[in-house]
Amino acid sequence: MSERSSHSTAHIFLSGPQHARAVKGNHRFVAQIRTALHSVGWDSQLRVSALSDVLQAADDNLHSLHYREEPHHPRGLSFRTAYFTPFWNIERTNERWNYAIAHEDFDPNGVDRDDAQRFLQRWKREAFGSLALGQGQGQGGFVYVPLQGVLLNHRSFQSTSPIDMLRAVLKHEKTRKVIAAFHPREFYSEEERRAVEALARAEPRLDLRVGQRDALLAGCDYIVTENSSVGFAGLFFHKPVVLFAQIDFHHICLNVRDLGAEEAIRLAPDHAPDFAAYVTWFLRRHAVNARHPRVSELILNRLRAGGWAL
Repeated sequence: MSERSSHSTAHIFLSGPQHARAVKGNHRFVAQIRTALHSVGWDSQLRVSALSDVLQAADDNLHSLHYREEPHHPRGLSFRTAYFTPFWNIERTNERWNYAIAHEDFDPNGVDRDDAQRFLQRWKREAFGSLALGQGQGQGGFVYVPLQGVLLNHRSFQSTSPIDMLRAVLKHEKTRKVIAAFHPREFYSEEERRAVEALARAEPRLDLRVGQRDALLAGCDYIVTENSSVGFAGLFFHKPVVLFAQIDFHHICLNVRDLGAEEAIRLAPDHAPDFAAYVTWFLRRHAVNARHPRVSELILNRLRAGGWAL
């Protein structure tokens, strides 16, 4: 049996709802992956991401793709949206801060400015609809802090815990109001809520919200986050971003790990990198545009970059 024929099946692991969509042919990107594989003589199997099956795939070192899950063997790859469709990532890890692009250098001089402006405006309209019609550079006199989960713990990829991040913003941002928004689909414990509410009682400048991403995104002066996707969204609206954690879109953000919290927050209001060039570079560099006429080629390139000998 040839080497090629011995590993000519790709196993695509999906959550229950995603699997149901894919089986019915309603998951466009999964269908495109399968078409790309078929074009080079590979078969594919759709599988529910049960732990026992995932571990067995790792033991057998199968060629496998895992939706939003960490692969645990050399032939395993992860895939997920690059923050919004139709852009997708296919990577060796599910940890965005360890994506290939996170370790590359961004040079704005390598991006055509006119092309970048067209690219940003097109996908801004696509991703944000009516919100994109506004100026997007509102100066509402407040800092937007989109909260994620696990507020009281300091995890390995973070500079500090989310609750201490919020304390740092209140300490180093001397004049602006701070609006912290709980994620509407995140579960927060009573202990977490009490900790944040205690900060709000002690500091009149802190206003707590739930959700309201679009309004806060459009009106804020700048964004402070661990590594929320809201930070990436803010780049479309020329919003400076302060990061308290590692992430793949860090290149033009103000990184607390490098600068310290005080300096990053001090620089934020006047921070003005080339947003359009960066968004264009970031989404074209490694992400797969599912609407691209050569989408199969793009998918196969990412699979090869992940070590698959197609």
